[in-house]
Amino acid sequence: MKCNHLFNLLLIFTICLLTISPLSAAITGDCSNCHTMHDSQNGSATATFGAAGQPWTGTGPYRMLTKGDCLGCHGMGTANKIETLAGNSFPQVYHTDASGDLAGGNFAYITGAKGSGASDAKGHNVTDLGNSDNTLTGPPGYHGTPTDFGTTLNCSGARGCHGTRSGNSSASIKGAHHKNIDGQCDTADQIYNSYRFLNGVKGFENMGTYKWQNKDASNHNEYYGSNTPMTYDGTCTICHIAPIPTGGIKPSSNTISAFCGTCHRAFHVINQLDVTQGIGDDTASPFLRHPTDIVLPNSGEYANYNQGTSNQYSVETPVARTTVPSSISNTVTPGADAVMCLSCHVAHASNYADMLRWDYSAMVAGGGTNGTGCFTCHTSKDDGS
Repeated sequence: MKCNHLFNLLLIFTICLLTISPLSAAITGDCSNCHTMHDSQNGSATATFGAAGQPWTGTGPYRMLTKGDCLGCHGMGTANKIETLAGNSFPQVYHTDASGDLAGGNFAYITGAKGSGASDAKGHNVTDLGNSDNTLTGPPGYHGTPTDFGTTLNCSGARGCHGTRSGNSSASIKGAHHKNIDGQCDTADQIYNSYRFLNGVKGFENMGTYKWQNKDASNHNEYYGSNTPMTYDGTCTICHIAPIPTGGIKPSSNTISAFCGTCHRAFHVINQLDVTQGIGDDTASPFLRHPTDIVLPNSGEYANYNQGTSNQYSVETPVARTTVPSSISNTVTPGADAVMCLSCHVAHASNYADMLRWDYSAMVAGGGTNGTGCFTCHTSKDDGS
C-alpha cells in the first residue's frame, strides 16, 4: 500500500511538472547568481551586474537584495542583444549589436552608443541611463501638467512602464521574474502573467528561435488590440485601479495602445468631453489624431496592406489582433486586425525621431517606396491609385 501510494504521488508530481514547465520561463539556478544577502564579501561590496564605465554601473546595495538594477541585467552595453549569465538569457535593451535590435528597440540610440547620433527625441529617457530629457517635462499628450517626468522617468514604478506602476521602482516588479509566464498572456491580472510585465496588458510573447525579437513575418510578438479605443468619460477608472491614486495604473481594455494611453492619453482615446484631447469623439474618419485600437479597413487602400505580398505580416509596420493570439501568424487580415501605437513606434528607442520605426521625413507620396513605413497601410498614397 505504501509503495503504491508513493508511486501515485510521484506520478502526480511528474504530470504537474510536464504540465507547468512549457508555460514557465522563470529565472532558475543558484540564488547567488542574482542576489546578495548583505552586499558584502571580504570587507568590500560585492560585484554587481553592468558593463564597466556605464553610468548605471553602481556599487549597491539594491532593493530586493539583487546584484544590479534593471539596466544592470538588461542593459549591459555589450555587442550582444541577448546575454547569457549563469544559465539564464537576458534580453538587452541597451547594446551595440550591429545585427539589429530586440522588438522593444534600443536605448543606445539615445546616448549615441549606436546609430547616427545621440538624441533625446529618439526614445524614452529613463533616469537609469544617466541622461535626463533636456526638452520634455512630461509625456506628450499627458492628461495633466507634469513638471518632472524628464528627471523621474524610470523603467518601472510610479513613473515607469513595467510593474505595478505605483511606489518604488524596484518593488513594483517584485517576484515577477520568478513566476514569469511565457507565450500567451491572456489573463493579465498580475504582473508576472501580463505581457512583458506591463500591468494588465495581454498578448503573445515570441518564444521561438528569435525570442524577444520581431525578426520576420513568421517570427514576431503578437500584440493585443481592440476595434474601439478606450473612451474618456471624465472618470479615472479607464486607467486607474481602486483605491485611487495608490492602487496603480492598468488599462481597462488590456490592449497595448490603451496602456500607452495611460500616459499619452490625447493620442489614444476617444474623448467625448473635449475633442481636442483625443483622436476625436467617435471611431469614424476624419480623425483629429491618428487612431489606434481601430480595425484596419478591409476596403480601399487598406485592403492591400503590405502591397504585393498577399497581406504578409510586416515587422516594420506590425498590427494588433483583436483576440488574444495563441500562436504567431504570418498574415494580416484587414477588417479584423487593428492599428496600434506600435504599428509606427517602438517602446524603448529607435534610430529615428519620436521613436518611429522609420524616417517620417522620407515618406514621400508617389516616391515609389510602396510597402514601407506609412505606405504599408496607406498603399494608394504612393502608387497614385
